[in-house]
Amino acid sequence: TLFPYTTLFRSLRPPPGFHLDAAVSTTYSLDLMALLVAPLAFTFFDWEGDDGQPSKDPNALLEALRRHVDRIHVFCQAGQIAVPKTYRLLFGYLESSVHEVRAVRDGGVFHPKVWIVRYVADGQPAQYRRLCASRYLTFDRSWDTLLVLDGEVGKEATKKNEPLSRFIRSLQAMAVQELTDNTKNTLAELARELDYVEFQLPEHIEDIEFWPIGLPGEQDMWPFPDSADRGLVIAPFVAEGTLRRLNISGEQAIVSRVEELEAIEPDKLRDYEIFALSEGADIEQEEGAEPDDGSDTGSLLSGLHAKLFAFDDSGIGRVWTGSANATNAAFHQNVEFLVEMRGQSKYMGVEAILRPQQKGISVLHDLLEPFSPDEGGGSDSSLQALENLLLRLRRFVVDLELEVHAEQSEENLFDLRLSSTKHPDLPDAEFDLQCWPLTLRQEAGAQRLISDGGWSSSFSSVSFEGLTTFFAFEGRISVDGRSGVCRFVLNLPSQGFPENRRQRLLRYMLKDQQQLMRYLFLLLGEEGALSLSEISGSSRYAGTGNGGFHADIPMLEALVKALERAPEKIDQVAHLVIDLQKTDEGRALLPEEFEQIWHPLWGAREELSRRGG
Repeated sequence: TLFPYTTLFRSLRPPPGFHLDAAVSTTYSLDLMALLVAPLAFTFFDWEGDDGQPSKDPNALLEALRRHVDRIHVFCQAGQIAVPKTYRLLFGYLESSVHEVRAVRDGGVFHPKVWIVRYVADGQPAQYRRLCASRYLTFDRSWDTLLVLDGEVGKEATKKNEPLSRFIRSLQAMAVQELTDNTKNTLAELARELDYVEFQLPEHIEDIEFWPIGLPGEQDMWPFPDSADRGLVIAPFVAEGTLRRLNISGEQAIVSRVEELEAIEPDKLRDYEIFALSEGADIEQEEGAEPDDGSDTGSLLSGLHAKLFAFDDSGIGRVWTGSANATNAAFHQNVEFLVEMRGQSKYMGVEAILRPQQKGISVLHDLLEPFSPDEGGGSDSSLQALENLLLRLRRFVVDLELEVHAEQSEENLFDLRLSSTKHPDLPDAEFDLQCWPLTLRQEAGAQRLISDGGWSSSFSSVSFEGLTTFFAFEGRISVDGRSGVCRFVLNLPSQGFPENRRQRLLRYMLKDQQQLMRYLFLLLGEEGALSLSEISGSSRYAGTGNGGFHADIPMLEALVKALERAPEKIDQVAHLVIDLQKTDEGRALLPEEFEQIWHPLWGAREELSRRGG
């Protein structure tokens, strides 16, 4: 299925009556803007535009982050966070949620695409949702797969979930930095409770099995059968050795990218029926449309990105879907995750996937066109050598294990220094490295990362808003007359940063009392009754034109309605008030007139809570 970002967004929405308790996500590459809007999926507001895209209203994003970001833990391959075109202050809320990891095997990468989400409701067993995808946490426009499994915590443990629990436990061992106690406790609790979750099987699926691959301390794992009547591999990357190991005695089919198929010697593909996506299968960016995340569209993946293995044998179909390509690296070096599904071959397997069009319903076969191996031209060895060196350069920077130290130089100004005492092996080529805080523009703020006994770089007079643990890196390297560049972000450990950064960032984003009132009405609006455009555009909700506060009927009415119909919204307002009161600037933002309304109403909310209301 085509898997745009909104498909993931909708898949994360809580069941009716439930709310997010914890979420763990794993990905190879990460787009910070995609992560920024992900918490919107967990709110009870219907924050979605007419085009089906998640809202990017700054107030909606801010509230979703404040409410959920400490419950979301994202693990990605170190050195694979994309550099956004523009920085947003809201990225500061993501720093504690992003955890970079490394595969334990030489040359391997961390490649699984998994979500484990726990939802809770008063008096109800916890609900779990497990997503297994082939795509990254990005805005890519590629063809991918997504499997969604829902389950409920029961009273008896099941061995079937043990591989999934083991996968969650292993994340701590692969982390580049020491995890916070909050993250460690979440991983431990989810892993323990997953043993008791009974997942519901989708229609026509009779059984499932979880296959984590490449975990620390484990041997190579090969999940596929020794033989079958018919086999199918769908993957953007394929290797002749892995295809040969699949050992299908009957009909064999491959669906891959044209450039990948052309790189394999034609004689190695003679036994396969081979397909590629037709030219019309790609989803093109609409003319004049802006990228969803404000980043360079040239970096977005398109075309085939799904990974799927299917086998039919004696009327039984088996399908593996997830992150693994049909390559040696996937099964001998990387960390991957696959889910196996079993059922009758007419519903599950090669026959079901490649069946021709029926009754006017479009199927995968309609998007494919045959590929002739005679078109093969071999791979470009010099280009591959350059790509390998660029990957080695990324790993070199990751292995430096840089730290960022902040020292206040003047009021609201800081000097930053990146430093490392590590000495990893250098790439076998000359290279140049620049770095800069993600809050600064590269043109104005980039400095070289230099070797002076260790490795270091310095940045002077950085404003408070410019403090960040996200640092961008750009490496340039040349080999055999070719030159290339890699750009990525690292989330670095820090020392000397102010402890109340989130509270002060909140004050910077709520610039005046008018913005505060918009934010309050966003919290208090009834779902579906008060749109974001009404909140941000109507003078009735915006306060006075000079940033003052209207202590009039609309605010009092909104607070009283929320107390009666949805008292949890009053709790969210209380959290906002408490955060603002933690800094002098925040306290100054709260008008005296609002306090006159707020204190008696909050007293009523506390009284209701004591009575169990």
